[in-house]
Amino acid sequence: MYGLVNQGIRKMVTQSFGEETWEAICDKSGVEDVFVAMEPYPDEVTLSLVVAASEVLGLPPEQVLHAFGKWWIGNAAREYKGIFNMTGDSFQEFLGNLNSIHSRVSHMLPKLTPPSFKITDQTDSSLVVHYYSQRQGLSPMVEGMIEGISEWFNTPVKIELIDSAESADHAIFHVSFG
Repeated sequence: MYGLVNQGIRKMVTQSFGEETWEAICDKSGVEDVFVAMEPYPDEVTLSLVVAASEVLGLPPEQVLHAFGKWWIGNAAREYKGIFNMTGDSFQEFLGNLNSIHSRVSHMLPKLTPPSFKITDQTDSSLVVHYYSQRQGLSPMVEGMIEGISEWFNTPVKIELIDSAESADHAIFHVSFG
């Protein structure tokens, strides 16, 4: 993952728990706190930070990933408002354009291996999100991101994980709204 993600984890932790907690996470993970935003890092670095955060904060790793996904969207909405505003005018439209965001970002981050999303079974009150990724175990982060997007559009949602990438070739979420 790019340093941008690791910087995001640092920012989320320091905003919510303070600098000392972040230092404890770095110590426990053995990861040096020097991340260049536009440089790729092995996925193991990010996963080490998540595992260490889980231990230091006393939360399951899935809860850390979920919180980070939700935080990431709120932070990205503020820092990259232009991209967010061009991606859709509603929760449903935004979700349908997630691949476009990753396509645009891929021009700036050439070594990016982004996930892909497919929206199916869309009605006035629900849809199904299919999440495909080369990385295993990030479904909780995606669920947090969906929640973050729903908050951005002031659209309360209920999210149900129908199938995880661990038991299928991709994760599937049923999302109810409205």
